[in-house]
Amino acid sequence: MTEHHISKRLMTLAYSGSILLMAGYSLWLYAMGDYSDLLIPAFMTLLLMSALLMHIGPGLKSCLPRIVLLCCTYLVVLSTFHYQEQVSPIWLGLPITAAFLLLPLWAALLINITAGPLWWLFSSVASAPPAFIVGYVAFTLLLALPRWEHARRRALLRATDPNDSDCNAYHIDTLKERLQSEFQRAAMLNQQLALLVLHLPQLDMAGEQFGHRAQTALLGRCAAK
Repeated sequence: MTEHHISKRLMTLAYSGSILLMAGYSLWLYAMGDYSDLLIPAFMTLLLMSALLMHIGPGLKSCLPRIVLLCCTYLVVLSTFHYQEQVSPIWLGLPITAAFLLLPLWAALLINITAGPLWWLFSSVASAPPAFIVGYVAFTLLLALPRWEHARRRALLRATDPNDSDCNAYHIDTLKERLQSEFQRAAMLNQQLALLVLHLPQLDMAGEQFGHRAQTALLGRCAAK
């Protein structure tokens, strides 16, 4: 219920766009002669390039480059509030939105709730009116509401529908219940029980190379056989 799938092509565009933005910002600082502020954007550019390579390369979990991208977002906003005295607090919406886009629901909520009081250590945020605190909480809950409703509906559908949501086959919980009942029936009838397990490594390969949609389509075709 906490899984959050984003297509690989969309994430590739997100990593590439982040690299271009950060590299452009670094070049702009270099052209303006702000060499003291150049180190962090240049380092973030290298981190984002490594995240893109991890995202494209096979055999790595998709959560690792997402965590790198999220950390870069937080570091950029933190450095902006630290080195510049007058910064609009509206920039806090960037890491909040990135957390809900890149992380599962409860992880994003935990990070934003934990990081909330820490933002007020900066003078730009501390000088904001008290209504900004209400806006921060409301914006966080507003971003969490669609994800929570989607997770609630998926849980309700999973509880009432024996089939998996990705293909026309039994869900893993339904299979466990059927296996338990068949085992009890075989024990009562004093008969043997045979179980056939198929391992399809191509599903993982399809998910790593072509994204979740291709993996789901391949899983549906395998279930239809």
